[in-house]
Parts: sequence; structure tokens; C-alpha cells
Amino acid sequence: GFSQRSPVFKRVVRQDQLEDLTAAVAQSFLGLTVNCARCHDHKFDPITQKEYYQFTASLASVYHGQMIFADQMSEQERETNLRNKEAYLYRHRLIQQQIQQARETAEAKLKAAGQEITDQSIRAALPEFVTTHLEFESKQLLDIANRYGDFSVYAIAPKKPDETFVLIRGNPEQRGEAALAGGIASVSAKSADFQLEAAAPDSERRLAFANWITQDNPLFARTMVNRIWHYHFGVGIVDTPNDLGFNGGTPTHPNLLEFLATEFVENDFSIKHIQRLIVTSATYQQNSKSNADNLLIDADNRLLWRYSPKRMEAEVLRDTVLAISGQLNAEMHGPGYYDFTTFVANSQFYDVFDPIGESFNRRTIYRTLIRSGRNRFLDVFDCPDPSAKAPNRAVTTTPLQSLSLMNHSFSMRAATQYAAKLDALHPNSPTRQLEVLFQEAFSRQITEDELELALEVYEDAGLLGVCRAILNANELIYIR
Repeated sequence: GFSQRSPVFKRVVRQDQLEDLTAAVAQSFLGLTVNCARCHDHKFDPITQKEYYQFTASLASVYHGQMIFADQMSEQERETNLRNKEAYLYRHRLIQQQIQQARETAEAKLKAAGQEITDQSIRAALPEFVTTHLEFESKQLLDIANRYGDFSVYAIAPKKPDETFVLIRGNPEQRGEAALAGGIASVSAKSADFQLEAAAPDSERRLAFANWITQDNPLFARTMVNRIWHYHFGVGIVDTPNDLGFNGGTPTHPNLLEFLATEFVENDFSIKHIQRLIVTSATYQQNSKSNADNLLIDADNRLLWRYSPKRMEAEVLRDTVLAISGQLNAEMHGPGYYDFTTFVANSQFYDVFDPIGESFNRRTIYRTLIRSGRNRFLDVFDCPDPSAKAPNRAVTTTPLQSLSLMNHSFSMRAATQYAAKLDALHPNSPTRQLEVLFQEAFSRQITEDELELALEVYEDAGLLGVCRAILNANELIYIR
């Protein structure tokens, strides 16, 4: 309404955007809740309110919108292309005069013959050279559009930043002293004073900011390796991955955290190196077998005496089911897929549908995320809201999950496809089909007891019934 057009409302919205941006950057790369200092000095960490506004000033030129990328041609190619276009336009003007004369002549002939004058009749009456040129021109314009047209994406669209002030109690209408782009003085990194002018452009601000975050900054390395560890084990060495400050968790293995952080820095911030280091470690390669004595001492396994069973994330589970059933579309890169349609009725609405077909069977990372166009199968398995941060994913165990894996249309298609694949590979051989099924689903041989039980299910519900049961098995959906 009218209030949304007021400059006061716009300033409030902009400050809220900057607070969200500051929170995302600081928590993701530094493990600090800098955004808590918007209205006052931080209650737990040594971060002043002025430092918060120095932090936001570093990002003050960041806006979102359609970013236009010009065609990446060399200067010589650009000059040649320009000359070709000039020559094309000159020829185009000459030929257009001839076309206009031919069109007028064609219309006069049609009128004299008493025929109806339409675009089709005029085109049919035009000389052959004219129709040939029109077809050529259409192809030429399409080629130019495809080869030389600029394109745009929704991304960061930098603008000239407004001057940043310390806001009294975080209120945009109560300005205090001016704040220049800078970092947090208590972080032992490069100087928090970026030595930038108030009118410094976006490129200088973000470059200085990125250098301050990454160079000689132990918090950055600790936060990153802790997050990587969190992804592999389900919980980080510090169990609050977005808060390594005084109000966050304490590291269970501080020396290990320092070792990994040092490895990260000494290997040029290589995430691949840390991944390899973790997955080849004896700690990661432990089994998940329980031990009654250890449970009494450390029920949460914070001391890592075993590998804690971890359920696959919703996206990984979907990809796994597609891969096992032979449906996974391994195409990489390019635009994602949409499993919803949109329509406008005074506002934008999204109608989710059941996606069927190879184009929808790509890895879930290629699914286009819309806040109000959620995938019901993924939601059942705690897929987080894409509009909110989720440093620790919720992990629930509900009957809906088993019911979905057994009866959802996605699961039924996968089981049907899997059964058809096995039947085609090993027709009229139930034992061999079950052996291959267990090998592909669980990466192990089927035991005699399992084979006996599976054959009973096979007789009652067929191969399809066995496939549905396997896709619902804990051994498949839990990493142990």
C-alpha cells in the first residue's frame, strides 16, 4: 500500500536486508553472530555496535536484481562485428526500399484482380527474391540474438552505496556517527580498518572485506573445517556451526580443530584436501556398532567412539532412490528443473505437480527452489525451508516417512522401474534377482536367512513388493 512507498519504510527494509546479509556472511565464514550488535554492543562476544555498522558498510553496495552480462568478445571481434552490422544495415535499407515497392505493386495487382488482401496473399504475390530475403533476414536476426545478445541473471547487482551511520537502537531514523567499511577489531586477522573512503566503490569494499576474512584469520579456517566435519558426522567438533563465539558450544576436540584448521590454511584453503583427510581417517571408518559401557559414559557419542548412524538428507535419499532404480538423469550443468507451475491472480501463485519424466529425474540440487512451491516428498524428510538458514537440519522420525517411501507416487515409480530392470536382466530367476537387488541397494551379499525371507515376500507380493520393502529399509536410508 501507500506506506510501502514511503522513504521511511524503504530505509527500514534496507536495514533489515543488511542485517540478514551480515548474519549470513558472519555466521557462514566467521562463526560469529555479528548481527546481534545492530541495536547495542554484543552481549556475549567483544563486538561493538559501531563495528556492526562497519561490517554492514562493507556490504552496503550489495543489492539484488537482474545483472546484465555483455557478450564476452575481444575488441577486434567487436570491431569486426560492428562493421559487419553497419554493412548489413546499409544493405537492409536498400533492400527494404525494393521490398516496399514490390509490396505496393503486389497489393495493386491483388486489388485489381478483386482478391482479398492478406499477409499470406501479399507474400505469395511477392517476387521470389523478396521472400528469399525475408527468410534470410529472420534467420540472421535469430543468429545475432543467439550469438551476440546480452543475457541477465538474478544475482548481486551492485549500486552506489549510501553513507553508513551508527543507528541509535538500530532505528534508521536515529542516526549517530558515520561508519566506514571495516571489520571486527577483536578478531585476530588483518587490521579491521580497511583504509577506505566513504565513497569507495563496491569492488574495493568487497575485496578488502574478503581479504580481511580470509588472510591470517584463524576464525575463518576453524569455522570452515568445523562445518565440513559437521556434514560428515552429523555434528561438528563445535556443535553450533554458526556460532563459535562465547555463547556457542565448546569444542570436544580443540587440538583436532586446530590441526584441521592448520591443514586447511597450509593447503591453500582446499576443501577437497580436508574431505579426503576426514574420510580416510580411522575415526570416520569406524562402524556404528553400539557398546553398553561406552553408552553409559558418552551416550551422545561426542567422544567419537563409534560412527553415529546418520539418516540421509532428503535430497540425498531422493537421488539414491533414483540411482538404484536406474532412473537418475546424470546430466550436469545448465538450468534446473521446475516441478511446479505458476499463475497470476492479483499475485504470483505456484501449483506443485507430480513430476514424471527423465527431465525431472536429475539430481535434486538442480531442483528450482520456491518458498511456496515445496516438494512434499522432500518435506517429509525434513528438507529445510530455502528462505531460512539451517546450520543444523532437523532430523525427525515419523510414520509419514515410512508411508511415503512405501506409497508415494515417486517411490512407486522407482520400485516399478527397479523391478522391471531386474526382471529384464535376469528373467525367471528370482534368486539371482534378489542377489543383485541386495548387492546394488546395500553394497553387500544377501545372507541365507535374508534370501529365504525375501523369497517368501517374492511369492506373496512379487518382485515389485520386494523392491518396495528394500527402498524402505533402514539399511538403505541410514549411513552406518
